[in-house]
Amino acid sequence: MGWNSKSVYEALLKNGNYEKRGANDKYVSLDRQALRSLNSILYRDDSQYWKAPVHINKGRDSFSEAFFRRIEPALDLRSAGSHNWGQYSIRDWDAFAKGLGLDTDLRSQHDKGGLKENALMYTEVRTACIACFQKIGRASEFTRSGNIIGCMKGKMSADWPQDWIDWVVKNAGQIVKGIEIEK
Repeated sequence: MGWNSKSVYEALLKNGNYEKRGANDKYVSLDRQALRSLNSILYRDDSQYWKAPVHINKGRDSFSEAFFRRIEPALDLRSAGSHNWGQYSIRDWDAFAKGLGLDTDLRSQHDKGGLKENALMYTEVRTACIACFQKIGRASEFTRSGNIIGCMKGKMSADWPQDWIDWVVKNAGQIVKGIEIEK
């Protein structure tokens, strides 16, 4: 599937991402962020920002370095922007869509629960689960029972998009089999 500005924008809307609905310079969030925690957006191709349609604010508390690493290979920094909003052009729309989780091959891996087949995703899931349980002070419970579902249902924050939380909950049994808690 050949991705472009319009198809990525529409796919993000279909996923339920936030969209600015003004008359000028419409944009959609790149992951499922609430309005007050927006840190990464894609402007429509008819915007004044069409040359650098991706704006990312690394200074926001909701910014996720892991999320940025997934999309960064498809981006070129055009300008540091204003108010900490870096402006990026897209060098490869297919790679960008894949980094956002829009790629159909990646989706099928999620559906099959193919954790070990995708080492990067497995590592991110493992790291995020450990960090989540440490953050809420329940690392010992996770060590004892591997209760990922309880952790992920309570996480619901902008640093981990909702579709990833849903995927972790769905595949919790397979994740538990492969995760060891770092002491």
